[in-house]
Amino acid sequence: MVIINPKYRYVRVGGTRSQRRPNTVFYAHRQDQKVRVCKVFFRNTLAINDRSIRTVLEKMNKVGNVLLESDLRVKHGKQKAVDPIIKEGIKQHIVSILKIERHYLRANTSRHFIEGIKSIAYIHKDYVDRYKEKKFYIANHTSFYRVFTQEFNISLYIPKKDLCDTVAVYDLQAVVQLPKGDVSHFYYKSKLNVFNFTVYDFKTNTCECYCRNGHRGVNELGSCVLQYLKKITLKKDADIVFYSDNCAGQQKNKCMLAIYLYAVRYLGIRSICHKYLIKGHTQNEGDSPHS
Repeated sequence: MVIINPKYRYVRVGGTRSQRRPNTVFYAHRQDQKVRVCKVFFRNTLAINDRSIRTVLEKMNKVGNVLLESDLRVKHGKQKAVDPIIKEGIKQHIVSILKIERHYLRANTSRHFIEGIKSIAYIHKDYVDRYKEKKFYIANHTSFYRVFTQEFNISLYIPKKDLCDTVAVYDLQAVVQLPKGDVSHFYYKSKLNVFNFTVYDFKTNTCECYCRNGHRGVNELGSCVLQYLKKITLKKDADIVFYSDNCAGQQKNKCMLAIYLYAVRYLGIRSICHKYLIKGHTQNEGDSPHS
């Protein structure tokens, strides 16, 4: 957008047109050339409305053709300050929490971490229960969150470098009948029921598919999991986390645990943790290859 001053302008006596913003022309780039276009073309190309254009023009006029105006939110200066006694109670509670250092990031950061807590809301709930018994004044969640994030170098999440070596989810695709196609001869042929067992690695975004014909019990799926573990255990003392649904006949049973025990004992794996997704919430990245 370029602001221009027309050579001639006809102003009606008593009208408000002279007080409006200046004229603006619009351009589109085509092979390193600027081509003048109409406002409708410009607006539809960028998928914006007139309000976005007016806002940019107002800011350009306000700060001297500079769009980087400072953020004016929460700058009115009328915020309520937290009572020093309440703020000191918040700090004492946060300091009393047991914190640890990350082994792999100790040389790169001074941040400490809290394990076993899902969110700051959980810490605030413990803070409320603790000081309610002492009949002290209690800060709300907003004040507690501000002190926790602005005055402490603490995180609730484990950095990626401290995650397990492999985090994967595995699942079984619905029955696929092969051969498959639009040729009419396929409609009269006997087909095989093929099962596709997929293991999706979250860290590398790669997927291993094990297609087979036959049964789909724990013996078949367990052998696929064992083959996958043999393939990825190039590094000794690896920590592995598996995710899956709650199918008892396929992975939620003692046979699969026996396979994990075998892998830990003979394949050089340090630990295997299997987490079962909540029923009704089992859709995950492993479903992408099924589609």
